[in-house]
Amino acid sequence: MLRSLVQTYDEEIERLDRTIRSTCKDDPGYNAVQAIYGVGKVMAAVFVAEIGDAHRFDSPQALCSWAGLTPLHRESDVKVRRERITKQGSRLVRWAAVEAVACYHGGDAFTEQFHTIAERRGKT
Repeated sequence: MLRSLVQTYDEEIERLDRTIRSTCKDDPGYNAVQAIYGVGKVMAAVFVAEIGDAHRFDSPQALCSWAGLTPLHRESDVKVRRERITKQGSRLVRWAAVEAVACYHGGDAFTEQFHTIAERRGKT
């Protein structure tokens, strides 16, 4: 019975994936955001659905601020404190951004160092 339930869920997920691909395939933002390492078809659909037209923001910093991904900045006289991210924007965009970064693992810049450390520690 559980196997049939898993199969039903798998079929439903596949159907939703097809719907997402057919709905978003011609969207330039959907195709552009997939060029970022770690962002696949589902994450791209999340970004497009939540952010919409990215041209409405004046800068990348404005988009990050809207999404709540910028650190809280408190300043008084000579004292400056940077705190956690503000979390003021879309929770879904923040989740998708964190998931994409988690898939990144440093990219090509750290691949050689990763393998050197892995060999030294005995993990390949």
